[in-house]
Amino acid sequence: ESLVAYTPVAASGWKVAAVIPKSFIQAEINDLRITMLLIGAACLLLSALIAYLISLGVSIPGRMLRAQMKRVNDGDLNLAWADPHKDEMGAISAGFNEMAGTLRTLLARVAASSDYLREQSG
Repeated sequence: ESLVAYTPVAASGWKVAAVIPKSFIQAEINDLRITMLLIGAACLLLSALIAYLISLGVSIPGRMLRAQMKRVNDGDLNLAWADPHKDEMGAISAGFNEMAGTLRTLLARVAASSDYLREQSG
């Protein structure tokens, strides 16, 4: 029911012995178990918070992009969406702005061609 530990004392030939009760060892083990559970719970909460913040970094610009896409779908091509970040969503916003500009240019060319054909046919 106890742990007996000993060690020799240098230069004397003596040995020091200690008797450690099992209850003391169990108490230390229980304290370590509780500490490990608390650290694990804190790490789990921290990782959940980090995952939530990362998801906001994608979902908020995604919602903004969907709103801009709806405006383009409704016929409003005179818009520019500026995402100041240099991540994937920033690249997507730059591509979206380029696409809207290309559509404006194509529609202007079609309108010019239509006006030209109307003049020529008149």
